[in-house]
Amino acid sequence: MGTDGFAWQRLASTLLKGIEQGVYPIGSRMPSVRDLMYQQGVSRNTILKAYYELESLGKIETREHSGFFVRRAEHRPSSPIATRPEPKNEGITEFFRKPDMLDLGSASLHLSLMPQKTLADLLREAMLQPSLLSYAPVAGLTELRTILAAHMVEGGTPINPEEILVTSGCMEAMNLALDEILLDLPSRLPGNSRMTMPSGGVFLWVEVPDLDAEALFWRLSERGVFILPGTVFSTSGRHANCFRLNISAHCDKDWNRGMRILQEEIHKLVPSVP
Repeated sequence: MGTDGFAWQRLASTLLKGIEQGVYPIGSRMPSVRDLMYQQGVSRNTILKAYYELESLGKIETREHSGFFVRRAEHRPSSPIATRPEPKNEGITEFFRKPDMLDLGSASLHLSLMPQKTLADLLREAMLQPSLLSYAPVAGLTELRTILAAHMVEGGTPINPEEILVTSGCMEAMNLALDEILLDLPSRLPGNSRMTMPSGGVFLWVEVPDLDAEALFWRLSERGVFILPGTVFSTSGRHANCFRLNISAHCDKDWNRGMRILQEEIHKLVPSVP
């Protein structure tokens, strides 16, 4: 975690050093967001990003209505901070651009979830209706909830409009959906895998003991599947047994086919994996 990165990275490095040097003992409460804003002269978002990074590293934990606390040491796969890839890794990212490559490794939403033309048409239509630009009811527009309920009933899920909550932000909706996906993923990955989902992301960092993630990348690429090995995000060879897995297309049949291929290749590289 270098000192020449973004403000939140520098703050995370400072706080991490404080934890490692005992300035913040195990079990103690970390400085509040308000205190850090005053002490460091940075924004609330910068502080929260730094805290979320430390949380993903397993250094601190959130306690509801109480703040952030230093946690006991626990081995978890860290979410590496992106650095410029070494030259030997630059060829890896080129596979992502191949049109016939099944993408399981990017950090972006699956294109099927982004009907750009339809969204653009709807946005133009909405801009012509002033009522749609004002504050909506807390649970969402009644008309929208009615349409959603009818659509779900057609799909075999009986539900009343009053039972539907329209979220005010896309990240909130995505996180709710991703929570459901995470319940299913353990059955699709080796039993000793460790998974971390960075806050606000549509991908997982997956760690499999004794796995050579670069070897996995090359084997998968031969079968038309793309993942991103963890070494791409490190100039020191760290995260050699980690890879990035995009989960935004969880219900897509191609994604499921790619996951079966992924399982097969992991078992070939690490036969002892349960």
